[in-house]
Amino acid sequence: MSIPLEFIYLGKTGFRESLSIMDEKIAESVQQKKGFLLGLEYDIVYTRGMNFRMTHLQNPALETIFVRRGGSVTLHNNGQLVVYTIVPFSFIRNDITLYIRFLERVIIKFLGQWDIPAFTRKNRTGVFTRQGKIAFIGLSVKKNTVYYGLAINVSNDLGDYAAIKSCGLSIPNTNIREVAMKPGGAINTETVFTGFSILLADGLEKEYGISVKPPIF
Repeated sequence: MSIPLEFIYLGKTGFRESLSIMDEKIAESVQQKKGFLLGLEYDIVYTRGMNFRMTHLQNPALETIFVRRGGSVTLHNNGQLVVYTIVPFSFIRNDITLYIRFLERVIIKFLGQWDIPAFTRKNRTGVFTRQGKIAFIGLSVKKNTVYYGLAINVSNDLGDYAAIKSCGLSIPNTNIREVAMKPGGAINTETVFTGFSILLADGLEKEYGISVKPPIF
């Protein structure tokens, strides 16, 4: 199946504003049979998914926002790239699990361009390095559309993870800047989205046979 897919970089966006944008794109996806990948960055916010447990908080009073996606509690903050994938469910052959495995492979290939050895763990969603977890995936389905997506730690403050057991795991978290030892000014979410989009577009065409519009920046 072939559908047009647009890559759009939104940059710094308010969390609730981004949910409204995502709802608009879901409606557009349904009406026009097309897909979107939105790249954005948040100020600090903690969200919890459908597998959340109170024991995943280090501070029970911590404010978290419920979102209807897979996974437990996670962090979004400055310097982390969030990519929302909004595509018809039929586009991924009605199989979220295989789509998650596909996204993990693309992330690993992308990190390899930064000379960062990355891998998956059995029965764990996301991508890891020897230093810790570096990428996160949480998806859901609404109106026969797959939405939410993934996050890659780029140059964010890892200290913000101290408030939670990220994804319910007692595993440290890391970012590209730390693992690749890049100066803070040499990498940001927009440059990562640009490089990641190129690989993702190539992978989507090969894996799912869709047409991809160039990223919009």
